[in-house]
Amino acid sequence: KEHKPGSVGEVLAIALPLIINGSAITIMQFSDRLFLSKHSTVAINAAMPSAVLSFTLLSIITFVVAYSNTFVAQNFGAGRKENCIYSAVQGMWLAVCALPIYLLMIPLGEYIITLFGYGPELMKAFKVYFRWMMLGGVFVGLNYALGGYFTGQSRLKPNVIAQVIGCTANIILDYIFIFGKCGIPEHLTGIRGAAIATIIASMIPCGIQFVWMLTDKLVRELGFREVFKFRPQAFRSLLKFGAPSGIQMFLDHACFSLFLLLIAKLPEVEAVANNVAFSLNNLAFSPLLSFGHATSIVVAQHKGAGNDKIAKKTGWSGLRLGLIYMTIMAIVFISFPRPLIGLFMPNNCGFTLEELVGIGRQLMLIMAIWGVFDTANIIFIGSLKGVGDTKFVMVWLLLCAWLFWMPGELIIFKYNLGIVWCWAWMAVYIAVL
Repeated sequence: KEHKPGSVGEVLAIALPLIINGSAITIMQFSDRLFLSKHSTVAINAAMPSAVLSFTLLSIITFVVAYSNTFVAQNFGAGRKENCIYSAVQGMWLAVCALPIYLLMIPLGEYIITLFGYGPELMKAFKVYFRWMMLGGVFVGLNYALGGYFTGQSRLKPNVIAQVIGCTANIILDYIFIFGKCGIPEHLTGIRGAAIATIIASMIPCGIQFVWMLTDKLVRELGFREVFKFRPQAFRSLLKFGAPSGIQMFLDHACFSLFLLLIAKLPEVEAVANNVAFSLNNLAFSPLLSFGHATSIVVAQHKGAGNDKIAKKTGWSGLRLGLIYMTIMAIVFISFPRPLIGLFMPNNCGFTLEELVGIGRQLMLIMAIWGVFDTANIIFIGSLKGVGDTKFVMVWLLLCAWLFWMPGELIIFKYNLGIVWCWAWMAVYIAVL
């Protein structure tokens, strides 16, 4: 169906398949947290901070790779189909070549973890999950590059099918590896098993999309050697425009990693409440991220076609969609905290469900409030990146995160004001941002 350029319908047509795609990835993470919460409180408390730390270190390169999606969309809007292929392939080259860098980052990440002085059991769990996530970093980048090749051309079916299959495999593998089913040895279970399951599940979408890409008519006509040739000029363009995006995401996630690593030192019930609330937040916010991604794609396509006014109109259409969705989610967060939080109640923990819900309810209320502001952030950032304005996004996020948010959080931690104040200050930061 044809939609009016720049309209809500045009953005929604791209967003709906991306929501399925994004939800599949988020369900992978959600199943990790859910199964780990039934395994041990140490596992659930270690999984999220170490996952965020690994993603932070990976992000400085993977989000440069991800920017190839914008080049694909702009070339698609301009009718340059061959350049769509070349842009995606340069992203793939960067993803593969980054593997040695990821391996060298493992000692750095482990050193950062030791600075927080966790107990031996929690420290061990942190390091195990972190190492495996870094080893699987190459597949994160490849998924961005391959997915961007299809989504940038508004061809969403391959990406959706690949991610849904990967998600399904991850849920099955999580159960098998975390709990040691089907003869899995004990040393590969628990938090290590969750990491192994995630890596295997990440490989599946890469393989499916790569094979799908090879079946494209234009790819076959150009030939394997021509398609996968390293192109220095295109590679330099990807680094030039993608680097601010990678730096921005690295600095943004570095702040968030510091936040979670500090929270892991809080009393057990507060740390678990934080991880539960963020797990629910990630599940609910996945569609919102898809609205931002869809807005960025459509904006980039109109920018590539030279339709600047329609590109701007698209940004506002994406914002309207996002706000409608977030209003519904805010009502859910406020109305049903107990059943949602109860899903994650750990076994053999040192606190009651009432204690967990008491803290979690307050966090979910704050989450509902900041969600409205975060909607604007996600849509506006996607729109700006769609037209290539990555430097402003990088500078503004850098200033807000490191000169406003983090100093306030460090004061809150210094005076032991608790998890609720930590979250309240984060809500203020998001509103300012």
